Amino acid sequence: MGILDKIFNRNEKAVTTKGNGEDIDFGWSSANFNGGDFTFNNDSLSQYKGWVFRCVKLIAQEFSTMDIDLMKNDKEVEGKLAEMIWKPLQHPNSLQTWSKLLQATQSYLELLGKCYWYIPTFDNGVPAEIWVLRPDLVKIIGSGDINNPISKYIYTINGKKIEFKPEEIIPFLDFNPKSILGAVGSVQAGAEAIDTDNEIKKWNNKFFKNSARPDIILEYDGAMDEGKYRQTIDKWERKHKGAENASKTAILSGGLKMNKWNFNQKEMDFIEQRRFGRDEIFTTFGVPKGLMISEDVNLSNSQSALWHFMRFTVLPKMEDFVDVLNQFYLERYFKGQGYTFKLNNPVPEDRKEKVAEYSLAVNKWLTVNEVRELEGYDPIEGGDELMSATSVPAPVNMPDEPQDGQGDEPVAEPTKALDNKLAKEIGGILASEDFELIGEEIYKGMMKRTETVEEYVKREVLDEFEREANEIIHNVTVKKGEVGGVFKATASELMNKDHALEAFVSILTEAEMTNILANGEEALKIAGINRIFDLETPRIKTFIERNIGKATKTIVDSTYDKLRKALKDAEVAGEGVDKMTTRIHGLFDDMATYRAERIARSEVMRSANFGLEEGWKQSGVVVAKQWWTALDERVCNWCGSMHGKVMPLSKNFFSLGDSVDGLDGSTMPIDYMPISGGNLHTNCRCVLTPVLEGDKSYEHILTNQRITDEVRKQTAKAKKEIEKKLNDQVEEIINEL
Repeated sequence: MGILDKIFNRNEKAVTTKGNGEDIDFGWSSANFNGGDFTFNNDSLSQYKGWVFRCVKLIAQEFSTMDIDLMKNDKEVEGKLAEMIWKPLQHPNSLQTWSKLLQATQSYLELLGKCYWYIPTFDNGVPAEIWVLRPDLVKIIGSGDINNPISKYIYTINGKKIEFKPEEIIPFLDFNPKSILGAVGSVQAGAEAIDTDNEIKKWNNKFFKNSARPDIILEYDGAMDEGKYRQTIDKWERKHKGAENASKTAILSGGLKMNKWNFNQKEMDFIEQRRFGRDEIFTTFGVPKGLMISEDVNLSNSQSALWHFMRFTVLPKMEDFVDVLNQFYLERYFKGQGYTFKLNNPVPEDRKEKVAEYSLAVNKWLTVNEVRELEGYDPIEGGDELMSATSVPAPVNMPDEPQDGQGDEPVAEPTKALDNKLAKEIGGILASEDFELIGEEIYKGMMKRTETVEEYVKREVLDEFEREANEIIHNVTVKKGEVGGVFKATASELMNKDHALEAFVSILTEAEMTNILANGEEALKIAGINRIFDLETPRIKTFIERNIGKATKTIVDSTYDKLRKALKDAEVAGEGVDKMTTRIHGLFDDMATYRAERIARSEVMRSANFGLEEGWKQSGVVVAKQWWTALDERVCNWCGSMHGKVMPLSKNFFSLGDSVDGLDGSTMPIDYMPISGGNLHTNCRCVLTPVLEGDKSYEHILTNQRITDEVRKQTAKAKKEIEKKLNDQVEEIINEL
């Protein structure tokens, strides 16, 4: 029997609720099952807005990414019984998925500290469905038995009271120090801060509804009767009250004088309090400020905030949830099978901390090869000994006898040792022209390394677009008025391009430097070179200045042009302030939908490929780069034609003014910036792979590349000739008819 059947067809008669604690032994006579001194009602659910909504949503979304395995004796379980266990979880009911079930569960836990699953079963006792009950409508009835303390659950909905047996319900309850089976959610714990924030918002709303400006006092010399008073107030409010009347000139007559009533310090402190209340709400929910707003946030502390959020907020919630599943789901419905759910740790690896640990430990209590083994790399010669501070590590390819002119001087650390497993295979892969494996691995690694950076850029770009939209709308509604009912203004009057340029330069500089470092270090690993990546080369400085200068100007100019067009269209349509404001909202909503993601993906991939190439230049063992693209159903006409092409590291594949020949013979102009590798177009997925020094395959690849290009040109030419011949034949047939 499903939950809908329960609601509409079961228990037509109202259920009589017995008082808790009647004739209960073992000191349970004072047991409180439903909340202690905390208030649990719809008021907690009504707080699902503003900062509370954002916190709950963020936690619930991350919580819903939970990955668990079904285990028995430390082995993952498969088979029919495993399918029976998984099916209700993966397909809970006709309305929800596993992800939505988790989001609903955790959202209720944040709002009310409790959630209840109703589990209808088949005749054999196996769970059939899972339904989430509104926890504020559930009442627990005690039994008086310490071993089975719950007699039943009563769910009141649509005026009906529905009874559930204890075995039909799985309770998720956060700890409440004043109640045995009650619960306290984050909303109750942060009630004071949330209430304060709500009151401040009410105050702000009333302030803007009253006048959209600091309150004023109208002075009148002499006495004013009630009629004159009402007439004066009505006329003033009609002309000057509300945001739409902001900045209109006030003309006073009849002895009226206007005095401004400025904020006093107490009122200013009242407004500032909302910022402190906001931070207190974030703290109560365990959400770092860096994940909620862009204030005082950069890429470094954003990544740190994400790690702390996953480790200290999300992970414990997931662990509690899995404990409940093991105890109430597996033990109740699949008892005696020895199954347990195991949570896969969702916390991202803290690479900075790990590198710091290695730096501290290497050549003290860990050898170089032990560190390499932990990172999945092959050992190197001489890496099994602990070196003292004055020891010089033996180079990998040290000759048996000193060479002329060397004497007994210590040999410098090598820069051309191919130690990496992947690096050892590069020559063979390229020699057989089968570099698909290397390209796919580099692409997968790049996607993992750039994921956080891309999300950071996207979020910051969205925030900047929102700031620009607010600035423009403010200038539309406050600084500029209407002329004859039609809004007129220039784009330069509404948008500050310099501020926008500064914002995007800051966003992209930090992101691209981080990206270049991560991919440059990876490039050295791929080449098997054990050295520190130099982030201060002139090449990097030139790339940052050129790329970010071009990108930021393009982004801001595009927004500016869209704004100018919107202003022109609005003027032609005879639109006033209200419609112009709506038009601006629509303009930036569209940009938030597609532009932020395109900007993030394009700029991150461009700097990632540059980082790989720069790392290979610093390696000293890579002399060329080979273009790789994913040859799947999504590959475009032009990227497909570039697959496998080789170019020396010091040269671009394309210069400005060049064009790319597609697989079908069509061309695409290169008109944005030179192409050194990858990023042929927006959302391009192409990456670079290395060609090693001394690799005989280099000339072999170049030869085959020329042959492939010639074959492609001849094929395209033949295709056009065939198409022309067919068209001529069709034309002859038509003429004959």
